[in-house]
Amino acid sequence: MNKALELSHVMGKLKIVSNESESAKKRFKDARKEATHAFCNKALNIQDRIFAAKLRVVSEILECLDNPDTAATSCLLFLEKLHDLPAVREIFSVYLGRGVKSIFSKAERVENVKSVMMINYVLYQFVSKFRSKYYSALAWPTIQLPDRSFNPIWNWQQVSTRKSWGEELIQPPNEMNLDKNINVYYSAVNSRGEIVVWDDNNIEFISRTGERKVVNQFSVSSREDKEGVVIKQEILSLALDQENNVYVVLYCETTSQNGNVDSHAVLYILDEHCNCIKHKSELNFLPKHKTYLRLAIDKNNNIVMAPIMSHDRHVYVCDHNGQLKYKEGNLKLKIELPAGHVVRGTSFHFVIHKIIVLSKVSGSDSYFLHRYSETGELETSMFCFNYSKGLARIKSHPSGPVAIVRAGNIAYI
Repeated sequence: MNKALELSHVMGKLKIVSNESESAKKRFKDARKEATHAFCNKALNIQDRIFAAKLRVVSEILECLDNPDTAATSCLLFLEKLHDLPAVREIFSVYLGRGVKSIFSKAERVENVKSVMMINYVLYQFVSKFRSKYYSALAWPTIQLPDRSFNPIWNWQQVSTRKSWGEELIQPPNEMNLDKNINVYYSAVNSRGEIVVWDDNNIEFISRTGERKVVNQFSVSSREDKEGVVIKQEILSLALDQENNVYVVLYCETTSQNGNVDSHAVLYILDEHCNCIKHKSELNFLPKHKTYLRLAIDKNNNIVMAPIMSHDRHVYVCDHNGQLKYKEGNLKLKIELPAGHVVRGTSFHFVIHKIIVLSKVSGSDSYFLHRYSETGELETSMFCFNYSKGLARIKSHPSGPVAIVRAGNIAYI
């Protein structure tokens, strides 16, 4: 299955159309039909039906290399049927319940669980990398157990941390470990699921496959401001709009020809690839001293700024060019967290239309995700992870992608 995923990635790039490829598509189509027929055969044991499910998913992925959206939609519908099999629900109920029944047929049950999880792993990887629209891990097809719903992607580590699982698939499919740490404060996610992050006067793009691209637009030594030469700059905030334009606010110190030093905040708006600066304006309404900001761009491309770690309690709303329209605003909604929880990030999940809050339990390393309705009612709370190596922040984009960013790890939700 992993080989099929690798092949689909390569073939998708090559866009090969030939008599041989058309012949291959027909054979994959025939294989999909035969595998579907076998899967639906109730006379077969569950092990054979799960194997048929593997063949069904792989065949469709390879059959539809030129149309991954079609393959993704069909495979997700099929996955629901697999998860809905009474035998599959029973296998996972016993495996996760660890009751008396778990003693019997243990080896066979482990292999069946691993096979189902492998199907979910490969399909999630395919959907997340090739589907045109973002698919949330929180909305992934679940397996209904007697006492709860089990999400094979979101609840991955409830299975993979077992000793019987081995070393094959320890890391959840929706997570990516980074080869070097990033600054979680100054990061965002774009419509492609890439993480955009400020890195030592550069902007870096980190793809879903871990590839990195660095763009240098802010070298201090080569820059001049209208007031003089830039001698020092520090980032205050970073955000993206719906079109993936990148907004950066910098605190700059400049020196004029007569030696006078001035300081001010400057807004830069760059295109989605950060190849050019589309707009630049000085934010004269902000304090002259360094003031860190929360920065967001609304659906009307208004720029919203809120100073943090400052005595300034205003919220500033600017037009798309950074000109101040008004400050402050009326409180619209107040959300209460469970007792003992401290906010570590909030975002709106545009796929499921919910407010998502990332919190940390005071005095511990435990992080939780809370899902609220648009009117602020708490719907669910779930344990997320234990993390003691720094801070975690949650980022979202209007087109769908939502990610929890840590210094050395990114998790898509």
